Amino acid sequence: MRKAFIVSVLALVAALLYPSAASAALPDWNMTGQYQITFAGSYFHTMTIDVIALNTDPGTFSGTGVWNDDPVGYTWTVTGHLDGSKLDFHIVYTGTGAGYWVDAIGTVAADGTLSGTGIDSSNFSFSWYSTSGTATALEGPGLWPSNHQADVTNCDGYHGPDTNNFCYATGEGGVELGVRFTTSVPIDVVGVRIYRVDAGSVTGSLWSGDGTQQLATGSFAPKSDHGWQDLVFSQPVAIVPGQTYVASYHAPSGDYAFEYSYAFPKTVGPITALGGVNGVYTYCGPDPCFPATFSGTNYWVTPLWADTTPPVLSLPSDITAQATGPSGAVVTFSATAEDAVDGVVPVVCIPASGSTFPLGTTKVDCSATDTSGNKATGSFKVTVNYAWLGFFSPVDKDMLNKAKAGSAIPVKFSLGGDMGLDIFTAGYPASRNSACVVGDGVDPIEETVTAGGSSLSYDPSTGVYTYVWKTQKAWATKCRELVVKLADGSEHVAYFKFT
Repeated sequence: MRKAFIVSVLALVAALLYPSAASAALPDWNMTGQYQITFAGSYFHTMTIDVIALNTDPGTFSGTGVWNDDPVGYTWTVTGHLDGSKLDFHIVYTGTGAGYWVDAIGTVAADGTLSGTGIDSSNFSFSWYSTSGTATALEGPGLWPSNHQADVTNCDGYHGPDTNNFCYATGEGGVELGVRFTTSVPIDVVGVRIYRVDAGSVTGSLWSGDGTQQLATGSFAPKSDHGWQDLVFSQPVAIVPGQTYVASYHAPSGDYAFEYSYAFPKTVGPITALGGVNGVYTYCGPDPCFPATFSGTNYWVTPLWADTTPPVLSLPSDITAQATGPSGAVVTFSATAEDAVDGVVPVVCIPASGSTFPLGTTKVDCSATDTSGNKATGSFKVTVNYAWLGFFSPVDKDMLNKAKAGSAIPVKFSLGGDMGLDIFTAGYPASRNSACVVGDGVDPIEETVTAGGSSLSYDPSTGVYTYVWKTQKAWATKCRELVVKLADGSEHVAYFKFT
């Protein structure tokens, strides 16, 4: 049964991966759970893929699966990356049967528009939907992590502590509970995290500091046990320094966790839960009458924020160094990065400071990534040159050097030390015809040597290179340039008039 699976990806998980928040400028996505692929056409097959988010990059995922109704176990793999605007995917089918293949690469935009290669056919259709998975915007950091356990405190006749050491009240009637906070930098609030006790229909909100303006709201997923839970708003909300905000949730049954006399203020990154009497509540309905407080009580609610601004890199200007040996030079430099949320963050440069840079120009690529995954990149150049000091006697670089055609002229120079004998660019030194007008006059060559051909030597006692240039008799009455092009890319010219 020979089949060629040439697949058409139709509106690939647009509704799943991009709900109403699809257009939100969210920093990344998390995708975990079980997803099902169904092929319909001349043949019908269904395959379940277990998708896992890769720890190295929360937006990157991969999964594997086999045909549900095929004992041979033809294997599918899917890899991809999600961000706030698109899904990039690569789906590969590998089977033992002849003619079984799919290699689909493409992108699904937030609106469901598909583009890609290797995927188009009227005979087969392809769909991908979740059976038990989730694809949600990453919630970002909060004042407390989602695995935080409370310190054991006096519950003062109320329930608790529970298994996570939280005191809690029950049956108190519908209540809105929150925390006042500020930010030190402009940032996006993307949701609310709460330690949940109430099993009813719980909602979370972001408010202005006086509780009169609701900036965002949403409903938490159902949950019957005690524990931390996150709500991601359909749209992030930009907040600014100098303003007070309230993150809250509504517990319809009046079941909530608390801690008396909590030690506010508390600062995490740019967010500070205000000191003094914090922890706000109201029983006057879903619209809170903040700022009612009681005993500085912490109701275990925190905003979730998304840092979408990369660090600021401070890199050196282009660097020029002198070679210290045939391999180049060791070059050190300072590269730093400052993040508005994380402060100083490490910088990775390739090649790193303290590396041996070869002759010529090398590009140094640097990057810094903050704890939210925002990455800044930059580069500069390191150029390593020989320490060229000019031509030495008997050659004068500023005048026409008068010499007898056919003689061997010792061309002497220094590069600042012993750089080995492989110092010339291939094909050099070279000579070419030249006009007989240079400088202020003609300087006779005082020294020639006997040589059968051109050669190069180095004298360690003087640190001087000598290139013996064997000239040609045919150059009599003519002028020529000797071009010395070195391995560092620099070019040096001496001028000669032959008799």
